Amino acid sequence: MRRRALAVTGSLHAALVALEAGDVVAAQPLFTDAREAHAAVASWAVDLVTLPVWVETSDEMIGAMERIVDATRRGDGAAAVQAANDFAALSDDGAMADRALRIAIGEGGSAVTAAPLRRLASILSAIGELRLAVASVRAAAGP
Repeated sequence: MRRRALAVTGSLHAALVALEAGDVVAAQPLFTDAREAHAAVASWAVDLVTLPVWVETSDEMIGAMERIVDATRRGDGAAAVQAANDFAALSDDGAMADRALRIAIGEGGSAVTAAPLRRLASILSAIGELRLAVASVRAAAGP
């Protein structure tokens, strides 16, 4: 999940750099990469309440960037500016979405490791009890 989410933000950043350099053609495949990584994260069937915050915000950011490119290709400066303003307005939401993603990743990691750690603790407890029983038998048997 972390790698896919980083691919979304990395692709968006690279697309922004390409747009700032005036290279609209280079930006387009980066949106495709961002959409694919985003779809992978969004499609995971996990019960993490904070993940939808990231999914929705990053989807809106990708959409705004795509509108910038589309408007630029069409030569519609007003639409490009509006899309850029929409993207900029999402910056506060982006910070909150990143925090939500970090929480979701932490919760997901805890959920994945909780059962094995409980089993390990149970086994270690049983081993401790067995050691006490063996020590008791040895003590009762004498030297």
